[in-house]
Amino acid sequence: MENAIRRIIRYMIEDSEIKSLIEQELENIDLSEEEKQFLLSKENDPVLNRSLSRIYITDSFRIFLPDYGNAEIIIKGLQAKTVYLLYLIHHKGIANAELSLYRDQMIKIYSHLSPYKIKDDIRACDMIDGLLSRAEGIYEANNKIKAAFRKVIKNQEILNKYIIDGQRKNKRKISLPRHLIDIENHLLLEIIKEGLSNS
Repeated sequence: MENAIRRIIRYMIEDSEIKSLIEQELENIDLSEEEKQFLLSKENDPVLNRSLSRIYITDSFRIFLPDYGNAEIIIKGLQAKTVYLLYLIHHKGIANAELSLYRDQMIKIYSHLSPYKIKDDIRACDMIDGLLSRAEGIYEANNKIKAAFRKVIKNQEILNKYIIDGQRKNKRKISLPRHLIDIENHLLLEIIKEGLSNS
């Protein structure tokens, strides 16, 4: 909450009149001069800076950016989140035409994401097959992924490091440096390990 309030203030102070009003109100609040300057300084907001944050995937598949105030990335739709996590663990990239080769991995991820705790994978199979069978399915998923990250990252150059990017017919990938990706989730680590053993 505190980080969110600071971020709101920093966006508002771009207007000189609003900044003046905020400064007046801060005079009535019991804050040190250092704290007031921190609230008013845009330089202290990593979301507006040009530095990259680590990305952290919890064991329950939640996505956080620890160095951006531990902001959580909430991707709407299990299909879209499945696509993002798949690309995150395949750093060399995947072409759209190759996605069907990763169907089994996508089903595993989707079934674990589902709040219904699917045991027989029937619904997971249906949802992933539906995603892969529609030409626009992956593009819709990518749009949801971009929208989720845009809520936290305002710098387009930085944003591009976190989303799935690349030419349509070539391999597409997440270009964030691998040392900034921290995965705690056991299923994703298992899939990564399987890929290494099969390579």
